[in-house]
Amino acid sequence: MVSDCIYRVSLGSDFPHWERFNLFLTVVGYDPTGEKVCYVSSTTKNDDGTIEVATPPCHHIDIYGYVIANSFPETIVIREAPPFQSILRVYRDGDLVESSHHGTNQWGGLTVSGYRIPKE
Repeated sequence: MVSDCIYRVSLGSDFPHWERFNLFLTVVGYDPTGEKVCYVSSTTKNDDGTIEVATPPCHHIDIYGYVIANSFPETIVIREAPPFQSILRVYRDGDLVESSHHGTNQWGGLTVSGYRIPKE
């Protein structure tokens, strides 16, 4: 039988105006049969501006992340407000297993929905 793992997921950016965005991160954990065993979420940014959640032991996870603009960019000219990179990192039992960059619209934000991280 495959042992369960603890997953830690973080979402952040080095974008200089990152504080303009509200963050919501949810992780759903499953057992080997696909039955949901946990649901963890957060809307609280850490001191470094990232948001992070950790699961209890589970087999695999789905990630749902939202970056939502809470104010307008510095300019109203769309071409002067290009997308920036948000970084999603996933750790399994302390080991980095996924680091993905997502283009984030300064006007519309970002939605990461159903991003599956398998056991292996």
